[in-house]
Amino acid sequence: SVADQPVPILHFRKASAGLRRRKRDWVIPVISVSENIRGPFPLKVSQIRSNEDEVKIYYSVTGPGADQDPVGLFTMDRDSGILYLTQPLDREQKSVYKFLAHAVADGGGTGEEPMEINVKVIDQNDNRPVFSQDTYLGEVAESSAKGLEVIKVVATDADEENSDNSDIVYRIIDQEPKLPADQIVNAGGLDREKYPKYTLVVQASDMRGEGLNEETKVILTVTDSNDNAPIFTQPLSVADQPVPILHFRKASAGLRRRKRDWVIPVISVSENIRGPFPLKVSQIRSNEDKVKKIYYSITGPGADQDPVGLFTMDRDSGILYLTQPLDREQKSVYKFLAHAVADGGGTGEEPMEINVKVIDQNDNRPVFSQDTYLGEVAESSAKGLEVIKVVATDADEENSDNSDIVYRIIDQEPKLPADQMFEINPNNGFIRVNAGGLDREKYPKYTLVVQASDMRGEGLNEETKVILTVTDSNDNAPIFTQPLVSTTSL
Repeated sequence: SVADQPVPILHFRKASAGLRRRKRDWVIPVISVSENIRGPFPLKVSQIRSNEDEVKIYYSVTGPGADQDPVGLFTMDRDSGILYLTQPLDREQKSVYKFLAHAVADGGGTGEEPMEINVKVIDQNDNRPVFSQDTYLGEVAESSAKGLEVIKVVATDADEENSDNSDIVYRIIDQEPKLPADQIVNAGGLDREKYPKYTLVVQASDMRGEGLNEETKVILTVTDSNDNAPIFTQPLSVADQPVPILHFRKASAGLRRRKRDWVIPVISVSENIRGPFPLKVSQIRSNEDKVKKIYYSITGPGADQDPVGLFTMDRDSGILYLTQPLDREQKSVYKFLAHAVADGGGTGEEPMEINVKVIDQNDNRPVFSQDTYLGEVAESSAKGLEVIKVVATDADEENSDNSDIVYRIIDQEPKLPADQMFEINPNNGFIRVNAGGLDREKYPKYTLVVQASDMRGEGLNEETKVILTVTDSNDNAPIFTQPLVSTTSL
């Protein structure tokens, strides 16, 4: 299961001597949590903290998901300010949770004014495409020219709009009859007298054709007229949506002159995000820009170090941009230092550490350790005997649904004396004998096709072959080739 790892933070250290008594006002990025996260629960997702060390501060959170329906989905520790998630989230039910976080002094004294918290639910590819119809009926004239559009199929995906998870690609995977050509809709030669009807199986796959899929039937009747030409639409591109922020307002009157020190959550960006680029992912800002000009910059791997230019920062606004898609399998976290320097070389903020976490997407298929596995099984083997183990790995995030592999046997040859002579443990890949009747003399070899699928068996898959040779057991009586001779002693 997923471990409760420490929450990365954005934390500005103490300001330089010339700024310590001035209030700092920072734009804080959104809290991001992946849907379907498996815990263990309660799972720490963020923390708020006031630096008011002169009085005891108590923390709480209110709003839908906290003290309103769905009540208790998020809770906050009143002493530490840690925000916990108590169960898995479903982005298709709710994509953003908005709370108010409260910091109140012990005894009813003044504390911080409420802070708005936005928790964004990061989409995972957990929904298959769904066709608008189980079967589509259409007509095509036998005189139709190559390239004529005759019918449109439509599939939708409940995953996040304008993302790879809902980016659907269509393909024809079967056609009956396959005459006069096996891609008749793309060729000429329609003949109503010979082939009056075609049945197509159309597949819709998300992740640009590499993800989850669903199928539908299209039945086309060949006619002698051309009166139907729908138009296919093209997939939409990803739009650059506004970045949600966490922003503490001014402190109450009793605290306005005191420094506030807040723990800020990690910046999260999904891998394979399609832009358009440059894509705004966060922003930093010093309140010192009200009294002097402040310039912003960023340093570290991914900025001014390899891979150079992956992230850039606008020197005037402090907006952090991503310039191209990320790959979590290459690098899962980017750590930078953000700088805020006053114009003319004056004092500014001390550098702030920024952590950008790359959110995993299910973009890697399982990979078997061998293309073909060879093994032996004795013909006298009892049911339940383990004979061989297959192993597949997945490059996606460890201990997540994206790398959670399930094994199954999808074919067996020969299918005698039973079509399930062997079974496989879906979790560890051990293949064992499932039925009696192994007989080397009749069936000396079995070929199994084993499939490994991620997303607990509902995601991307790969196949391998397992060839099992049945070995001999001494279960046949000797046969004499010559007649027995009886002798009698006199």
